[in-house]
Amino acid sequence: MSILLVTDLLYCFAFLGPFWIATTVVFVLFVTSSIVESIHAYIASVPYSYDIGQLTFAFGTIYTYAFLVPAGIWGATKYFGCQPDLLEMLALYGYGLFIWIPVAVLAILPSDWLRWGLVAVGGGASGLFLVRNMYPVLARAEAQTSKIILILVIVLHAVLSLMLKYKFFAYSTVIGQPATPTPSPENPSS
Repeated sequence: MSILLVTDLLYCFAFLGPFWIATTVVFVLFVTSSIVESIHAYIASVPYSYDIGQLTFAFGTIYTYAFLVPAGIWGATKYFGCQPDLLEMLALYGYGLFIWIPVAVLAILPSDWLRWGLVAVGGGASGLFLVRNMYPVLARAEAQTSKIILILVIVLHAVLSLMLKYKFFAYSTVIGQPATPTPSPENPSS
C-alpha cells in the first residue's frame, strides 16, 4: 500500500512542478516588464500605471504553451501510434519553461543585443530540452511522421520565443535625453 501511495504522490508532483513553473514565468514576465516600464516612466517624468494587459497576455501565452500545446502534441503522437504519456508531455513543456525565469530577470538590462542573445539562448536551451526528451517517444512512429512532429515542436517553440521577445523584452532605453520645452500660450516667446 505504501508503494502505491508514493507512486501516486510522485505522479502528482510531476504535474505540480510544471504548473508552478508556468505560474512563476507569468509572474516574472509581468513584474520585470513592469519594472522596466516604470523606470522608463520615471526617466521621462511621466506617471506610470501598470498594464494589466501584459499580465493577461503572459497568462494566456504561457498557459496555452504549457498545457494546450503539449496536449495537442500528445494527441498527434497518440494518433500516429507513439503511445506517449500525457503527464509526461505536460511535464516536459512545463519544465522546459524554467529557463525563461532567469532570461526575464536578465532582460531588464538595457541592451537590445543582450536581450536578443538571452532570447536565443533561452529558446535554444529549452527547445533542445524538449527535442531531446521527446525524441525517444517520437522514434516509435515512422521517420516522416516523427520529423513532421519535431518540426512542429520547434516551430511552436520559436513562435513562443519571438512572442516573448516582442511583447516583454522589446523596450528601448533612452537615457539623458532632455524633454523639449513647449511654449506656453501666454508667452509664445519662451
